[in-house]
Amino acid sequence: MKKAILIKVINDRQNLYHVDPPIAPYECDDLNALNVRYEFVISSICLEFLVPIQGCPEVYLFPATKNGVMYTELPGSLKGTRDIEEPLRRLGYTITKPPKGFKEKKLPRS
Repeated sequence: MKKAILIKVINDRQNLYHVDPPIAPYECDDLNALNVRYEFVISSICLEFLVPIQGCPEVYLFPATKNGVMYTELPGSLKGTRDIEEPLRRLGYTITKPPKGFKEKKLPRS
């Protein structure tokens, strides 16, 4: 079973998840050919002022470190929703809360 554990609510637009199994980059990405997989992802709702430009809301998935640092976009980003968990559910992940006793990681200030 695929699962995505909510690690951190970063802000009102971004959540950090630990995903099992890890997510692969895009099929055409050189990293995919090297068998690179990401076990931490950030789900991020686009800024509201971008919705009229894009024509609809969108939630993006980004690979991340356990500290929440983002890289490039992952497959699974989803247009037409503001539901921050929907892209992971569409990829087959079950969203869960952190296990009992889990200590939330403090993210560095940027």
